[in-house]
Amino acid sequence: MNTRGRAETMSGRLSICREIEAALKPSGIVIRGTVDFAVGEGPLLADGKPAASVVLLGNAGGSIWPAFSRWNTRNNGPDPLDTWSKEIICPLAEKIGGTSYFPSDPPWQPFQQWAMRAEGLKPSPLGILIHPEYGLWHGYRGAIVFPLWSESPMPERSSPLGDMPATSARRNRA
Repeated sequence: MNTRGRAETMSGRLSICREIEAALKPSGIVIRGTVDFAVGEGPLLADGKPAASVVLLGNAGGSIWPAFSRWNTRNNGPDPLDTWSKEIICPLAEKIGGTSYFPSDPPWQPFQQWAMRAEGLKPSPLGILIHPEYGLWHGYRGAIVFPLWSESPMPERSSPLGDMPATSARRNRA
């Protein structure tokens, strides 16, 4: 990729991440990390092609509870937390040209594997992912996958949870 193309891609990544963060801020859902996939490794996009990248979305600590609690007083039905997450993430994914996936819905995606790659989390002896700062008080509410991503990691950001750095996992590409 030439320098101009790379700069445009990096700018696009930063722009998308900022748009995601701004749209999700009222909900308390944050970008948990990103993963770039090797060719053909990613899940399928809405157009049937494999994704190149994923942005993991979720919570750490109690970040989502104020917004979810307000929503839940006006809504009832099965699986309220999943329904709330989908009401927030699906329209955002569509708006920014991505495809949304959720841990609760088929086709099942490897959210825990993505989390270990994106944030370097390690499973406990029981297989539960433990966050180094939040312990068990974290979760993944959904993911947005994209057809193309930059070669540079997502920039550091300030989140409503304090300084939780964004990281990006990489695989060598042939």
